[in-house]
Amino acid sequence: LGCAKGYVLTEFFLRGYTNLVGVDLSEYAIQNAHHLVKDKLLCANALDFINNTSEKFDLIIIKEMLPHLREDEVKSLLLRLCDVTREDGTIYIEIQCSRNGSDSALIKKFDPTHETLMSKKQWQALLEGVESSSITHLVYLKDLV
Repeated sequence: LGCAKGYVLTEFFLRGYTNLVGVDLSEYAIQNAHHLVKDKLLCANALDFINNTSEKFDLIIIKEMLPHLREDEVKSLLLRLCDVTREDGTIYIEIQCSRNGSDSALIKKFDPTHETLMSKKQWQALLEGVESSSITHLVYLKDLV
């Protein structure tokens, strides 16, 4: 989710994986996607995709996308992820974090599409509500500034 031009999916494809799906809201990213995976990418809202899929995934990767959603959308998406991940699956989430209010302002100035900017502690508290014993959650919280 938030696959941009599909470069992460391309790495999986080059290693022999073919049952891949990438979702990104940017028409530009999808139209200019890596040629090896372009046919595996969908231009869609990630929350809409997750809410409407009947698929079960072995691995879901969300890289730097959650801060671009409103907090209520983040919560909805996180709650639904476990429903679309196989019992022994993995969810990998990379989240941009701000250390303080001035960091948040700088991030918003650099990229105004950010909706939810929180500290690592705030993200950890939000993520605690979606833990599942049968699904591995790998979370990388990184300071953006």
